[in-house]
Amino acid sequence: MLRARHANRVEQLLEALVDALPPTNPFAPTTIVVGSRLVGRYVRRQLAFTRGIAAGLDIVTFEAFVERTWAGDAAAKAAGLVALDRSQLAAAVASVLADETAIGEHAAVAAYLAAAPAAGDAAGPRRVQLAEHLAHLAWTYALTRPDWMPALLAGLVPSELATHQARWQAALLGAAIRRASPDGDGKTLRAAPVPALPWLRRQARVAPPRAAGPITVFGASTLARAQLEALTDLAATTDVTVYA
Repeated sequence: MLRARHANRVEQLLEALVDALPPTNPFAPTTIVVGSRLVGRYVRRQLAFTRGIAAGLDIVTFEAFVERTWAGDAAAKAAGLVALDRSQLAAAVASVLADETAIGEHAAVAAYLAAAPAAGDAAGPRRVQLAEHLAHLAWTYALTRPDWMPALLAGLVPSELATHQARWQAALLGAAIRRASPDGDGKTLRAAPVPALPWLRRQARVAPPRAAGPITVFGASTLARAQLEALTDLAATTDVTVYA
């Protein structure tokens, strides 16, 4: 079940959270998902003041929670699902950009890398910068437009992005994802950026995950579309409460 509690002041949300939290139990920690480490430190500090001790708490950022929940359980591991964080996604794209055969199919990319100040490895910084830029775009799309990810991760262009630039970006991203997929057959995707893990799990026909206990999401002023979809999936098996 998915519940939401809303207030205009964070102090009111914290009071509601304190009232709802179970007694402190270091052997069965309560999971609180936060939008950032800064919010996590605030929650831990305030709970310590309010309850006298900040123990029995599992405070985790949203990205880390999605990674461990959707790719870390036995079912996901049995299916060989791989979560790519931002740096891993950029590294996978950079490996494609270092492959002359792969970039030879995209004249604009080849020309950009060839315009480096010197030949050879002097193009390395350009490869890294382009890889990080493309990884950032893919991560943003995965968060805000998860409906685009099936096409993009397969190297295809969603209809809304039908431009020449989008075609080579999608092709490079698809090639990077295929390289990162464990089976390596180039057909079955088993890797995805963290925000796209719920989609990847459904694509692999793996049931929604089940958390060990109720999940609290605290201090979210907004939820990206992919985050809301993830919580909706999880709510099919787990009690989820969002303090917004």
